[in-house]
Amino acid sequence: MVTESTLVVGLVSERNVEREHAVLADMRALGGTTLAIGEAGCDVNFSSGLREPARNALHVVAGQLLAYHHAISKGLNPDRPHNLHAVVKL
Repeated sequence: MVTESTLVVGLVSERNVEREHAVLADMRALGGTTLAIGEAGCDVNFSSGLREPARNALHVVAGQLLAYHHAISKGLNPDRPHNLHAVVKL
């Protein structure tokens, strides 16, 4: 599913940093663009000093803001996605 037009955002933890960077490297090898968000050694470094469980909220908010502004830049309304329905039909 990863192509040259795909952006893969990784929320990198301290506990699994090597494995998570390896996954991002695999995504780049498939042609995708990656963005690592974390405390150190990432594309976006927070250096918050918070313990890992507490900083997850900080990292998720950064990802949500990125997605929101990307949607707006493409002329999409994030509050009205055209492929999302309230009910899953099988």
